[in-house]
Amino acid sequence: LSSSCARAARRPGSAPPGKRAAGSERSWEAARGCTAMADGPEFAALPLDAKRGLRCCLRCNLVKTFEQFVDDGCDNCPVLGMKDDQERVVDCTSSNFDGVVSCMDPSRSWAARWLRVDSAKPGVYALHCSEVLPEAVAEELRGR
Repeated sequence: LSSSCARAARRPGSAPPGKRAAGSERSWEAARGCTAMADGPEFAALPLDAKRGLRCCLRCNLVKTFEQFVDDGCDNCPVLGMKDDQERVVDCTSSNFDGVVSCMDPSRSWAARWLRVDSAKPGVYALHCSEVLPEAVAEELRGR
């Protein structure tokens, strides 16, 4: 992976999620910068609990939890109108995907270019999704 993509494994010496590293005043979650940094780019919401059902957007492959899609919609595809609409989230996302990559700077990442998310927000993306947008949703987007 390039330096602009986060590695899936934790850094040596870092604590697992929810635990504090020895001598550290910040939790692992706080250290990884899950939200926009004061002087950096705006990040897509990251899936915080990997044990719960993760889903990916069928348009851009952004990975989040079902609850995050309902609460915030897709950070890259607001045109899908998933925010506060559980039925739309079910229609426009899938839990049937393989692998993930975390891109911190998609504009400079070879992995983001390969996934065609180099103009998307930094976040976690599925490598491959086995489903496509339903025809009714795709037709609606073409009509806009």
